[in-house]
Amino acid sequence: MYRTTPSLRHLKQWLVLLLFVLLTVTVGCGESGPATTTVKGKVSLDGKPLPRGSVLFNSTEEAASRARSNIQPDGTYELQAVPGEYKVIITYQTETDTTLDPDDPNYVAPESLLPANYSSLMRTPLKATVGESAGEEPTVIDFEL
Repeated sequence: MYRTTPSLRHLKQWLVLLLFVLLTVTVGCGESGPATTTVKGKVSLDGKPLPRGSVLFNSTEEAASRARSNIQPDGTYELQAVPGEYKVIITYQTETDTTLDPDDPNYVAPESLLPANYSSLMRTPLKATVGESAGEEPTVIDFEL
């Protein structure tokens, strides 16, 4: 009768465990959600780039998805969005002292430097359509406020 030694038995157990772990990891590495498209563009006000702020794409579809990006000092932004129709909110506010807590008496709350409709989901006139990704080329959507 053939008997395995304890070390060979343990080796087989470890190989079975390793195979199980590899299969579990491989099965769990599928797509993690809907495909997205890279969207980039420039935000400007009266012909001049916004030096900061944010761009927020809010889906108009029932399965609401959102995409957000900070505006860079040259007015550009870049984000990943699921293809679809979006209402767009843009914020641009006065700078605040980030070392102060809002409870501090010297704290000054930021004020919007744009008309209020640009930061309101209900009133924004800004819309964007994000299509399927066409290879490596991003979709360019500029906003002139």
